[in-house]
Amino acid sequence: MSLKQRLERLYQTHEDMEKIYPFEQTYEQLNTFLNKEVAVRQSRFLSHTQFANETGMTASEAISLFFLIANFAEDRILTLCYRYTCSHGTDHFLHDEDLEGFQCDEDCYCGEEFNLKEALVEGMIDVPVFFEAHTDFKEELEKEMV
Repeated sequence: MSLKQRLERLYQTHEDMEKIYPFEQTYEQLNTFLNKEVAVRQSRFLSHTQFANETGMTASEAISLFFLIANFAEDRILTLCYRYTCSHGTDHFLHDEDLEGFQCDEDCYCGEEFNLKEALVEGMIDVPVFFEAHTDFKEELEKEMV
């Protein structure tokens, strides 16, 4: 499914988006940005501030748009990635499905183990959030470049 089709479905479900993010303009901006960053540069993480600078949006508008796309699009375009730094200083980049039952044993073997999702929800920890192109969408973009 193309970016345009994915956005159309999102806008149909959330009609108020059109008031803040006019569809055609937003589609063109996202299409240009995502093709450049994901397909050409192969960037893992997408910067909402870079998107804001390139489109003339405020940083607040851009991050809100990225969160809307990551959280409410039925056909995912972006996904959230959380960076957790364990007690030994190793950074772990995790998706929602990785947060429960986290065990730090891949890089530093410190054995730290707990439910990061619960810790986040209860405000016990605060971690940076990054945006990535969703795997299915990224594969689609890469096919279009061939």
